[in-house]
Amino acid sequence: LQNLVAKEIQHHDGKSVLLLFEGFDELPRNLRTHQSTFLDILHKNSLPQATILITSRPSATEFLHWHFKQQISQHIEILGFTKDDIISYVHDAINDEQVCRDFFQYLKCYPYIHG
Repeated sequence: LQNLVAKEIQHHDGKSVLLLFEGFDELPRNLRTHQSTFLDILHKNSLPQATILITSRPSATEFLHWHFKQQISQHIEILGFTKDDIISYVHDAINDEQVCRDFFQYLKCYPYIHG
C-alpha cells in the first residue's frame, strides 16, 4: 500500500499533497547541504506540484532564504511570549503565589526549557 501511495503521489508530481518538514534547524547538516531527496523536494526537482511547509527556529531562516529564495512564496514569523507575557500568563493560570515562585525558580535552573 505504501508503494502504491508513493507511486500515485509521484505520478501526479505531488499535486494536492502537503509536505510538512517540522524542525528544519534540527535536521542533520548533511541533509541540508549535500544532494539528497530532501533537497530535491525543496528545490522542486521532485514533486514540483507539492505544497511544502517548513517550520524552523529563526536561526535557519537566512539559510532557507538564501538557498530556496525562488521556491519560497510565503514567510511567516510567529513570535513567542515576552518575559512580561510569561509572568502575566503564569500568574493568571496559577492562583497560588508560592507555586508561581517555585515555577519561576525551576525555569531559572533549566534555562533550555524557558527557550
